[in-house]
Amino acid sequence: MPSPTRSDMHQNTPLQNFSVAAMNDDADFVLLQAAPPMPVDRASDSYYIYDTGAWNRREMRPRGSSEKAAQGGWSLSTTTYRCDRYAVEIPWDYNDVANADAAIDPEADAAKWLAQQAKIQGEYMFGAECFTTGIWTTNRVGASSGVAGTSFLYWDNASGDPQADAQTIHSTIKGLIGKHPNVMVVGDTLHNAIVVNPQVRDAIKYTEPTMIRVVESKLAQYFGVEKYIVASAFYNSAAEGAATVMARILNTDSAWIGYVDPTVGTHVMTACKTFCYNMGGRASQGTYAYSYDDPSRTSTYYGIEWYVDVKTIAVDAGAYLSDLLT
Repeated sequence: MPSPTRSDMHQNTPLQNFSVAAMNDDADFVLLQAAPPMPVDRASDSYYIYDTGAWNRREMRPRGSSEKAAQGGWSLSTTTYRCDRYAVEIPWDYNDVANADAAIDPEADAAKWLAQQAKIQGEYMFGAECFTTGIWTTNRVGASSGVAGTSFLYWDNASGDPQADAQTIHSTIKGLIGKHPNVMVVGDTLHNAIVVNPQVRDAIKYTEPTMIRVVESKLAQYFGVEKYIVASAFYNSAAEGAATVMARILNTDSAWIGYVDPTVGTHVMTACKTFCYNMGGRASQGTYAYSYDDPSRTSTYYGIEWYVDVKTIAVDAGAYLSDLLT
């Protein structure tokens, strides 16, 4: 008499305590680290800018007996921000939810996916507004030889000296705004080249001798900044239905160095900010999550809105270093 087969004895069903999903870690996203949130009560408005030249000009002069004191002052201008409204929703049919396996939690899955969407959008905006050429007063580009005032030797060149180049940027920005840069953002591929650069290895060999994943705090010390951030967030650049094309969101062979003030107040100098409209207290950091039922479609809709403007504040406070790899 034939014995039962393996398929007779067990029917494959999905595990209820294990599933797989590729998601970025929060630390991979640059935006709110390099452009801190600036809560605002209106979706659009303006703010004052004190003229740097007039504010820092030497106006004090000797004053003779009965003479009027030297006169001075400064000029003010304004510029605007506008928190545009970004949104996305996902619908769950009542029947699909009721019939879902225990391992599938539609509401929790929707929350994770929507949060990822907002972070990916923010990273894309940071790339367009801050992490590119033509924005900052100071721009440098990689070169194989003949390094001049606007060029640095490629950082994956054995003779490339990232620390010396960063020191040049420090001096430049300090001379423009009176503060040293405190944040550095590097593309993922550039970071990998920095780690194996002979100059870098020699400098950190006693603290990080043979490690591939060098602790970012060590590289922050090496470059003289408070934060060293690796821009490694990824996304699918293909349209829905097309073959998946995974790519980094920010330029992988470039870097940005700048001074960022995380505080909110007057007389602030900072390279960039993320203006976040709080929608009358309903939106935390500009983010409003919601859900609603549509019985006519037998569905619950989960959505997220983001009221935000990623804005360059002081172009003198940052420097963009592009194409630093061969």
